[in-house]
Amino acid sequence: MRQEELMTCDWSELIGAIVLLLIALEGAVKILTGEFRVFKFLGRQAKKLLKWLWRKFWRLIRWLARMVWRGLCRLGRRPPPQQPPRQNRPNP
Repeated sequence: MRQEELMTCDWSELIGAIVLLLIALEGAVKILTGEFRVFKFLGRQAKKLLKWLWRKFWRLIRWLARMVWRGLCRLGRRPPPQQPPRQNRPNP
């Protein structure tokens, strides 16, 4: 990420990333607990597909967690807004 992108994180982006992370975690739990019954009837190919999906899903979860963490860090160290320098005017 570029330096400009690091300083432009706002709450809406962070909240969106957190929501996506929670949805991804919920799906991961459903896969692990066997709630997706479709794979049960497909046999060996389904197991390969499930492993492949899990690897992709796990990468997505890690990526989203990284984005949330970076967003929290950015919000914590955001510089104060720049104000134009005041010019001293002589009093009349």
